[in-house]
Amino acid sequence: LASEWVHGEMRYETQLVSALAAHQGRVGDCLSYSRLTIALLRARGVAARTIGGISLGGSKRLGQHHWVEVHGGPGVGWFQIDPTYGQSTGVDAFHLDLWRQGTFDGSADNWVELLSWEPSPE
Repeated sequence: LASEWVHGEMRYETQLVSALAAHQGRVGDCLSYSRLTIALLRARGVAARTIGGISLGGSKRLGQHHWVEVHGGPGVGWFQIDPTYGQSTGVDAFHLDLWRQGTFDGSADNWVELLSWEPSPE
């Protein structure tokens, strides 16, 4: 699967690059991982788009994040994957999608306020 390849081959750095630059340099941020995964899927004729939102990352902190929504065909519909975190069969409950590529209205007043969040002890 494209997302597994991207997760295994890329090195995470906080620099935004295009899908081509991510492929060539094997480095990028979560949006770069998503762009490359989408490019690989679309090259095989699979519909895919960017999801943006917030997630609870490995550092146990909420932050802005990007991942991918893939169309699995008739009877399957859209499902989400995260090449940055290596989630290729769906995303965990710590992903809150706020917009999808092609559906965000930049002129609207869009915001989320997190009033309180306490992690449970492990």
